[in-house]
Amino acid sequence: MPTSRFNLGQDNSVILIDGTSGAKLDIGLVVDFKSAQQVKQVNSDPLNSPPLQYHLPGGWSFSFSIDRANNNADAAIAALEQAYWNGAIVNFSTMYQSILEVNGSTSVYEYNNVTYHLQDAGTWTQNQVVKVSISGFASTRYLKT
Repeated sequence: MPTSRFNLGQDNSVILIDGTSGAKLDIGLVVDFKSAQQVKQVNSDPLNSPPLQYHLPGGWSFSFSIDRANNNADAAIAALEQAYWNGAIVNFSTMYQSILEVNGSTSVYEYNNVTYHLQDAGTWTQNQVVKVSISGFASTRYLKT
């Protein structure tokens, strides 16, 4: 149960599902997550009224960082890259974001047609956690009911 009147970082979890196997990718310890709706702006300048602007859905960008605890993120990216260079079909993945809401309910968002890449494979320094960054794009984001 949340202990605050607003969401805190630990109220969130992210799960990435491999597009080929359908298996959950155990990619390590997710330590931050960011997503942003992409929009396409359409403008109208009527002769007889003020200008209008519409924001059309254009997908979702996202990024998250993990504290590297295994090679699964590296292996998943390597498999995608190898499949591409071997001429195989690279399937889209799916991602789920679960948020424990302040009222005790849980909101689950499903990101579809997900593509992702290693934004940063990490810096290896003695006695320091190796931080890995993954970025990507999803065509849609729906609230699961």
